[in-house]
Amino acid sequence: MSKYCFYTSCPSCENKTKYYWIHSGCGGDMKIWHDGDLECQSCNKIGFILDWKFDCGNHGKNIYLGPNPQKLINALASLSEVEMPLTLIFDILEKIRKRCGI
Repeated sequence: MSKYCFYTSCPSCENKTKYYWIHSGCGGDMKIWHDGDLECQSCNKIGFILDWKFDCGNHGKNIYLGPNPQKLINALASLSEVEMPLTLIFDILEKIRKRCGI
């Protein structure tokens, strides 16, 4: 299955700037799988997107926040077909919706 660069706005706050996310533990690039897992391309740490924490710099220095489900949904929904296939975005959004009970 395919994985894509995790390129979104912050899934934890109101910051709308899109970032290529990196793993703070090792600096590796983050990729997102079709099932909503994020994986560090350097150390291979992997986990569902809702289980990670994010720091866009807007929360304060080195303050990592878990994703807000609605902000995460908005971030993923704002991606274009060029950034990630729409079918993949819809699949991930459905998994988030089910996991959060929304």
